[in-house]
Amino acid sequence: MRKIAIVTISFLLLFFLQIQTSNANTTIDIDQLVRMITTNDAHVTIESWDILIKEEHALSSQQLYQKQQNQNATFKWQEQDDFFLGTGKIDGVAVVIKIVALPHDQSLLIYHLNGTKWCEKTKQITDQLVKQQKFNKNIKIYSCLKGISDDNMNKDLLFTANQWLKKFEANVIDQLDEGDFLVISGQSPLLTGQLSNQMNLQLAFRYDEEKNQIAYTIGTPIIMSEY
Repeated sequence: MRKIAIVTISFLLLFFLQIQTSNANTTIDIDQLVRMITTNDAHVTIESWDILIKEEHALSSQQLYQKQQNQNATFKWQEQDDFFLGTGKIDGVAVVIKIVALPHDQSLLIYHLNGTKWCEKTKQITDQLVKQQKFNKNIKIYSCLKGISDDNMNKDLLFTANQWLKKFEANVIDQLDEGDFLVISGQSPLLTGQLSNQMNLQLAFRYDEEKNQIAYTIGTPIIMSEY
């Protein structure tokens, strides 16, 4: 129930707060996330990364589906009651394209990239994939990392969170602390996109007593997955 509640809060924030983003460089923020949490910290391991892009279209969902199907002919496509879904994998990067019908014969494109390793080659692949999509200037970009911190000398979630906030030079906007579970929302001048309340960074930490390690999820401007 706790996980569902927190995820619901995130999506309510997305509903009520406008996201201000730029199409200048899709991977600039995820690059910054990786650099900030791994520099001078050998205990941090990245297990997965996600980039999610949303774009509204004046085309109907059927028209946008046909366009995307032609553009991504090697993908596996399926039609559901109220959306189209395309899946593929390119050079180790998983791609999911979801097309949702909107009122007034318009549509929403949700473009999701996912992988397990972030490096310069991965950055080049994702930049190329995004470039091929030819997104407009009003896209909404979300970046997320998941992994573990196995520092045996430190299992204090709040201490770890404060160390990370310092790296991002971030101010705290909101915080939920339940002992073995901590979520902090903040604003960092080192990240680009942001919500209309200035929030552009969200950190979630959970202590796994059995494995004696901290599992983390970090997202900008907000975490878009369960944590």
